[in-house]
Amino acid sequence: MALLGFEIFDCLDGYDIYKAFSNLNIRLENLLISSSLSMKIDISSNTIFDFHYKQFLKSNKHHIISFDIDSQSTLDKFMNLLIIDSLFSRLESLTFNSISTYKLLIILFHLKSSPYLSSSKFDEFEEFLLKLCSPLQLCDAKIESRDRSYFNADRWERFISQNMTSLIRFIFRYSDIIDDEFELTFYHSLINRFTSSFWIDRKWF
Repeated sequence: MALLGFEIFDCLDGYDIYKAFSNLNIRLENLLISSSLSMKIDISSNTIFDFHYKQFLKSNKHHIISFDIDSQSTLDKFMNLLIIDSLFSRLESLTFNSISTYKLLIILFHLKSSPYLSSSKFDEFEEFLLKLCSPLQLCDAKIESRDRSYFNADRWERFISQNMTSLIRFIFRYSDIIDDEFELTFYHSLINRFTSSFWIDRKWF
């Protein structure tokens, strides 16, 4: 029963789970407090940021594994309610459809000791990295985006050579989105440039 319950919960928003199943019976209450329960939180312009929502988030920090926030204005309202920090101890994924570099830096600062979270268009990503570059020794970038300019190995090489002089290890993982809109682009042909001498000499290939 517990396993089936978790499979159903995996398809629902965490707050919807809480509202629908709390205070129904002991069995469901036990599911809601189980350490095995994982919650995904979708936050949109329709979300009501009231006292009850805040209390739900604060009391379920250890259950929440992801936040998906649909816009900058929604993020602003959410950040006025609560800071996403390392007390969200199982947080694995943050998805922002729009976020300023300043807001991203604030969030990453509060999540710097998060054990599971790994860390926009390439231009925005460069702008963010520039704020960290001087002392940065490890860059582990996992990118899920339709912006194929991330494939541009020559651009990465220039950026690293000019701005990341302390870098010792570079890990780059890109998940392309293959659907009805997928098509090969000029940038796909640049993937092979990650085998140039710059990458081979550093064993970053």
